[in-house]
Amino acid sequence: MEYITNYEALQTTSPPAEMYVRENELTELRQSLEPITTGHHATGAVLYGPSGAGKTHATKYIISQLIASGAGPAGIATTHIDCWDHSSEHGILQRLLAGLGQGRRPSNTPTYTLLEDLRDALDGPYLVVLDEADQIADGGVLKALHQIPAVTLFCIVNEYRPFLRALDMSVESRLEGYRDIEFDAYSEAQLQAILEGRISHGVADGVVPDAIVELLASVSKCDARRAIDNLRKSVHKAKTRGMDAVTPAVVRGVVPETEQELIAKTFSKLTRDQRILYEILVENGGPMSIGEVYDGFRERSPDDNPASRKTAKRELKKMSYYHLVDYGGKNSARRYEAATDELYPDGLA
Repeated sequence: MEYITNYEALQTTSPPAEMYVRENELTELRQSLEPITTGHHATGAVLYGPSGAGKTHATKYIISQLIASGAGPAGIATTHIDCWDHSSEHGILQRLLAGLGQGRRPSNTPTYTLLEDLRDALDGPYLVVLDEADQIADGGVLKALHQIPAVTLFCIVNEYRPFLRALDMSVESRLEGYRDIEFDAYSEAQLQAILEGRISHGVADGVVPDAIVELLASVSKCDARRAIDNLRKSVHKAKTRGMDAVTPAVVRGVVPETEQELIAKTFSKLTRDQRILYEILVENGGPMSIGEVYDGFRERSPDDNPASRKTAKRELKKMSYYHLVDYGGKNSARRYEAATDELYPDGLA
């Protein structure tokens, strides 16, 4: 029996044919890019919303449409940077130069030289997408890019105001002029529509009943990536067991697997400081105040001048977006704890 007819349709990285459920957001993105199509500078945008809400897919989709249509000057260049992987000013500038076909500069090249090289290399509009921009270590790179007329900057973050407030005031004031585009969490109805599209393009008839589509949507935390991963794993498990169709028991069995894989993938990208904070929470085994967490962080940090308490608090908030940290309470009553201890080094928790 054939279960999967198109493996690509069940991958979270495959082209987002279901983007019609984000038509309002797509319209705002098109409007943001419209000046570029006539050879003018576009102001830029900040896209924000929870993980798995379609921000990255929507941006890539609109850019692909722009390129396919042939609109605007022939020389529109684009680079998409994952700031989990490139969070320093130096790393971001190196990636932007590479996006223009420039060779990699030596690691000791000053950032001002990289900026000069970037300006010299530009001969037309440059659309720069900084995904997970709230991971950027120094907001100064945002200011530097904003000041280059040919560059249009799209920042993708989880929360709008916290992202801006973490920046220097001179940077914040510039980015406040950008268009802010909110991506709400998907509703269960939207997730069902996404799953139905993937199933119609990639799964044999009858393998995933309507009731299972509803269940997949309800257990996937309003997250399209989780929903698609749960779908793929469920179909694969039904196939390996020789079942005619996916059952509720199969779905409930794969959900924890998907959750742990997503968390482990995120954990692998954490910075050194974020890992230290996570380990402190796991070892404590219960809720901690920011003061308690920061005292432990200062003791463990190998730096002579460790990150500030404010920065540590911001890092904990970032990790909560990806289900590594939980917190509750407000102001001085806020307490933090590890959402899972399964990622603790060597399983020693």
